[in-house]
Amino acid sequence: MEESRQESEQLKEEYDRIAENIAALDQTITEKQALGNEARMNARNLEGRISVLNEQIRAEEMNAEHIRSRIAAIESELQEKKKGTEAAIRKKSSSLRSRWRPWRSGSVREKTSWSRLLPVYPALKDPLRTEKRR
Repeated sequence: MEESRQESEQLKEEYDRIAENIAALDQTITEKQALGNEARMNARNLEGRISVLNEQIRAEEMNAEHIRSRIAAIESELQEKKKGTEAAIRKKSSSLRSRWRPWRSGSVREKTSWSRLLPVYPALKDPLRTEKRR
């Protein structure tokens, strides 16, 4: 009987030691699971942030492309307006030259009309003398 009791006590001590080991292992497992869960949450958080940043990059690329196309369109419009303005200047210049030719050549009709204006507008003959009188 004494042997059975000793054996029983030894088994009980061994059982308690194993239970303590199991409890320690359970605690370690719980801690490791918590660390694993935290790591997964951090990974999901980082994946979400990466997705947001990728979307921002795509938006900026699209914005840059839009700006490039607007610049090209504006440059094209400016070239067209420049050509139109140059053509209008050439046309106006040609018109002014054609009006100036008779005055430059001294055609009689033009001299006659000019001489009729001089008595009415004496300042046309000598604008400086008229200014001095004032």
